Amino acid sequence: MIFEYGNQTLDLKPPKHVLLSVSGGLDSACLLYLLCTHFPDVRITPVTGQDVTAPMDFECAIDVISFCRELFPNANIDEHETYTFDIMDPEWRKYAASKREEEMVTMPDGTRVDRCTGLSGLVKVLMKRDAEMKMVEKYPEGTFLTGMTANPPIGEMKKYGFYDVAERRRDSKDLDPWFNYGKVYQPLVNVDKKFVSGFYFENKLMDTLYTYTSSCVGNSDETDGYTEGCGVCFWCHEKKWAFER
Repeated sequence: MIFEYGNQTLDLKPPKHVLLSVSGGLDSACLLYLLCTHFPDVRITPVTGQDVTAPMDFECAIDVISFCRELFPNANIDEHETYTFDIMDPEWRKYAASKREEEMVTMPDGTRVDRCTGLSGLVKVLMKRDAEMKMVEKYPEGTFLTGMTANPPIGEMKKYGFYDVAERRRDSKDLDPWFNYGKVYQPLVNVDKKFVSGFYFENKLMDTLYTYTSSCVGNSDETDGYTEGCGVCFWCHEKKWAFER
């Protein structure tokens, strides 16, 4: 099904059973809403990792799922699958450091870039991947669906001063949304956050679904106890750019 928001087009083709990674952020909430609205026959198993260093993300994920359950009582939403991880775990940090070169991403032009901008980001990716693959073993007929979007245009990131904190692997808008032998689907990978903001504005969700989400990786001190965005991480910059607020 074709969706057009923010002057960008998305052809969303979900499989019959999706293991939807609901992070508590804007993108996965957008996908959950679209699935509930337009694909009532798709079985949705929401999956959330609880990062002990960012507790509010988990609470936001719960709120997002609850909102969609109430709004779409006939949607085919399973019980919420959850797991816990800690990006400061010393053994995982040592493991991630050893995997940095192996985890580098080859871009369409042949250049190789780091998967994440820092060690903590890579630890999070690896820990989530490990937990998600265990979930795939539990639901072998399911396909993981994640909400990663493309970066804003490079010129825009440089103009507003957040190019250096962005993951270079998200610069391209010419990536295959299917990978890991068809077990992972990232439908938003070739649209940027302007698509997502268009979705929220045009569906009049700014006073409802939007308010339940969180898009920040700042610590407790930087976010006043996780009650507001830090204003300096990539995700805060991206959100401000896309929603112009």
